[in-house]
Amino acid sequence: MATAVDGEKLTVKGTVVADPVIARFGPHKVRVTVRLQVDRTVILVSFFLTSPG
Repeated sequence: MATAVDGEKLTVKGTVVADPVIARFGPHKVRVTVRLQVDRTVILVSFFLTSPG
């Protein structure tokens, strides 16, 4: 990850170490944030989702 360029797609394998946090933005937008342990480092990962409608 240290050599990743901004906007580059990455695949990271780790373990979720905390409950996900869900934030809703209007009727069709959702952000899901989780803390993921990769080796000895914990990183924050955000997923942005939209639902049809």
